Amino acid sequence: MSSRPTANVSSTTKLGFGVSIHPFVNIGPNVVLGNHIQIFSNSLVGHDTKIEDYSYIASNSCLGAKIKLSKGAFVGLNATLKENIKIGKWSIVGLGSAVLNSVPDRSTVVGNPAKNIIKHA
Repeated sequence: MSSRPTANVSSTTKLGFGVSIHPFVNIGPNVVLGNHIQIFSNSLVGHDTKIEDYSYIASNSCLGAKIKLSKGAFVGLNATLKENIKIGKWSIVGLGSAVLNSVPDRSTVVGNPAKNIIKHA
């Protein structure tokens, strides 16, 4: 028996190239992870979620079921995303935010509930 901390990844999860999953991460069934994704410690990824290339999920984040993180999306520390929403390409979810609605491409959302504060060029 190993004393190393591990992650719990469902056997039905599809992993892309260069995916980094840190200890104490839980990934539900039927999750698709693209290429070059980082998921940091103590995070949860709900079932039937799709995470596209170059996305980043900081520690202690919780993604509900059926989420789509588009290419390059960034989810900050302690953020919570409600089920059935989409985070747009190259968008940022600020630390501790509670995201209840989809986020457009190239936007930054913060707060509880999360509100759009900036649209990037």
